[in-house]
Amino acid sequence: MSESKEINVQLNAELLQQLDNLARSLNCSRDELIGDAMQTYVRTRGDSGLRESLRSGYEHMGEINLNIAETMLPLENEGSRIHLEDLLGGGGFADS
Repeated sequence: MSESKEINVQLNAELLQQLDNLARSLNCSRDELIGDAMQTYVRTRGDSGLRESLRSGYEHMGEINLNIAETMLPLENEGSRIHLEDLLGGGGFADS
């Protein structure tokens, strides 16, 4: 862990009481609790940028995939039709 620095933070009395109660219930110091909370907050905020980037990428790829599917569907349908005709024509089922 890197070197610790001391900072001063002002909290209202109610929040400070909640913080002290939580630290006591977790069996840790106020400093540890605040440090852990800040690390979680910073990590979560950084993750939100990653989430936005992934969301945007998936939306973009979705548009590309839709265009490919729309372009290829007629060809796939034609291939399926030809294959079905081969099956029916080759098996003697065409007259049924």
